[in-house]
Amino acid sequence: PKTGEKRILGNITIIKCLKEGINFSVKTQNGNLNLSGGQSFQTLHLAAFNVDLEGKQFGCNSSFANYLAIITYLPGNGLNGKIVGVEIVPKNFRFVEVSK
Repeated sequence: PKTGEKRILGNITIIKCLKEGINFSVKTQNGNLNLSGGQSFQTLHLAAFNVDLEGKQFGCNSSFANYLAIITYLPGNGLNGKIVGVEIVPKNFRFVEVSK
């Protein structure tokens, strides 16, 4: 992540497209987040590393509750923050702590 960004593992329960912009509801182990997505999906970094997503549409009213995702966001930029990236990963994916 870039300076100031945070990365979490979670599930996107719903993507809502509202007059104010796109809203992502994310469920994590530590609770729920509501993240702003701005006015367009064009600025969002999106990657899929899960073959089960073939044919799945990413957009308004989509739910990815059954898929684990790495969510990259800037905290405190509207709602709980502004989402900048989504990477759908296999269900067994975990972050690894690197020792220095």
